Amino acid sequence: MTDRELEKLFSALGNKLRLQILDLVAQHKEMCVCELVDQLQMSQANVSHHTGILRDVDLLEARKVGTWVFYRVNSEPLKSALTIIVGRLQTNLSQAADEDPEARVAARCGLPE
Repeated sequence: MTDRELEKLFSALGNKLRLQILDLVAQHKEMCVCELVDQLQMSQANVSHHTGILRDVDLLEARKVGTWVFYRVNSEPLKSALTIIVGRLQTNLSQAADEDPEARVAARCGLPE
């Protein structure tokens, strides 16, 4: 997963409505757009806009039955993103373990040690 893909994924998750959509769909295994519209008390266009953003980052999978679209949560992109972030943090923390932050700031900012 690239940094751009990570950015898009977390940007999609940074919206309260999209988090609600994911939560609702996860609670019901699958949900139709009409159910989301009813649950969220929003227009079909607004719900479709937000489900489209979630589909774009692969957090929602769609299945069409006639004119109905059913959504299901795909947690794999989030699992991958978290694995990458935790790995980066662990690497950075282990590299920084022996570093003296005050000496680093003094060197960078020209302050006396």
